Amino acid sequence: MSLPRIAVDAMGGDEGVRVMVEGAALARRRHDRFKFLLVGDEARIARALDNHPNLAGASEILHCDDVVGGDEKPTQALRRARSTSMGLAVNAVKRGDAGAAVSAGNTGALMAMAKLALRTMPGIDRPALSALMPTLGENDVVMLDLGANTECDARNLVQFSIMGAAYSRIVTGRDHPRVRLLNIGSEETKGTEALRDAAAQVLRRFRIVFNAVKTHFSQVEHESGLGGAQVWALSVVAESPGIGVGQLAQAMDIRQPTASNLVRGLVSKGLMRSERSGADRRAVSLFVTDEALAVLGRVPGPWAGVLPHALDSLDDATLQRLQSDLDQVIRGLAVPDAGEAATTPLAQL
Repeated sequence: MSLPRIAVDAMGGDEGVRVMVEGAALARRRHDRFKFLLVGDEARIARALDNHPNLAGASEILHCDDVVGGDEKPTQALRRARSTSMGLAVNAVKRGDAGAAVSAGNTGALMAMAKLALRTMPGIDRPALSALMPTLGENDVVMLDLGANTECDARNLVQFSIMGAAYSRIVTGRDHPRVRLLNIGSEETKGTEALRDAAAQVLRRFRIVFNAVKTHFSQVEHESGLGGAQVWALSVVAESPGIGVGQLAQAMDIRQPTASNLVRGLVSKGLMRSERSGADRRAVSLFVTDEALAVLGRVPGPWAGVLPHALDSLDDATLQRLQSDLDQVIRGLAVPDAGEAATTPLAQL
């Protein structure tokens, strides 16, 4: 598979072209599918490439005379974004000519140009600077933010944790990186108000989710006189008449004994009937009654519940991140029997 090429501000940094080209050559040796767009003084870059023939064959030069100074203010650098090596490298990503931009130059200018040209992802308010910190363990630690923001609120810290975990999964190969908040102490009174409020912000979001689930099931019970799990079971059988108890359990992702209990309760209410037919008299086929269809007609949807409905609307990447983050929360809870809890219908919690 062809990888997107990397745009390099070859003029950035204290040592300029020589060091930037050497860095690109090192990356090329480690990852021989990388390709590069080297932005800067063409003559100087070409001379540096003479020492790295393997890199020369995988690189294109974009000539540029103008350079962002190390002491230049970001606002000044932004005005020259279309003419400087840093600005052209960032704009290469915006145009789709490169998949990433690298610069060792003025950090403030780079952050300003990148945010203006590339914007942040939906749900992310501010970019962050990160670095790999060595440890005594098997993996390095991704630390952020390291200077892009002087003041952050709890929302920013939560967003940084999401970005840091995603980056860690890529650079360290860990499927479930842990997220920790670095503070001046572990006591609740230590740190800024934003740091103390970060955990509270996450907790508030859990409360919103739990309250939405509880409110929906309360409305279902009020309209139908049935529990949310019973209504869900009715809807599954109504959509697939003749399915068995095992199939019902699989469709609802619950244990078969739980599904059997739901069926018995619904049969006793006259909302479901079971029939034995075919060669295997032990096999039971399930059907809903006309009264059950009337109940489903007046019950507010979605019948499976608002949380499954919301999860179904998320893309695969978001679901994978959410699963990874929730796995960390579950490990922190030290649930004694997570397997059984995972197959209990939400309406029965």
